[in-house]
Amino acid sequence: MTTYWPTVEDPVDSARVGACSVSTLKGTETILLVDDDTGVRELIRRVLEGHGYKVLQARDVGDAIAIEETHREPIHLLLSDIIMPGLSGPDLAQRIVRRRPMIEVLFVSGYASGEAIGSTSQSVAVLQKPFTPETLATKVRERLDHQGGQRG
Repeated sequence: MTTYWPTVEDPVDSARVGACSVSTLKGTETILLVDDDTGVRELIRRVLEGHGYKVLQARDVGDAIAIEETHREPIHLLLSDIIMPGLSGPDLAQRIVRRRPMIEVLFVSGYASGEAIGSTSQSVAVLQKPFTPETLATKVRERLDHQGGQRG
């Protein structure tokens, strides 16, 4: 068997490979992760902790509310599935944003588009499943940097 590769005239510039360097995707912020799928939640947790984030895991909306109400330190990002049993991700976000107005919100979903989100008092973003670990880390960093460091 023979494999043919296209000819490349210009050398590949290693600085252009990958839009973000791994170091720019790192963080120390706290993320409240809410997903009812254990496998998805565990994968996201490992990726985020691998980038330096502190991750508070919730298996459902009830867990998320309990964690948010008892966690006295800042929570910088709510990362939630959109469609969950009981209260939806957008409903959860509205509740948490009322108590923590500086929190950023990022939804993940394999089903819903941006129109399904509804409205919180701030902008939100949606990351469509499936996604790569790098895409997840990039989107999380973008959301955390969204307010341009206005958090105290």
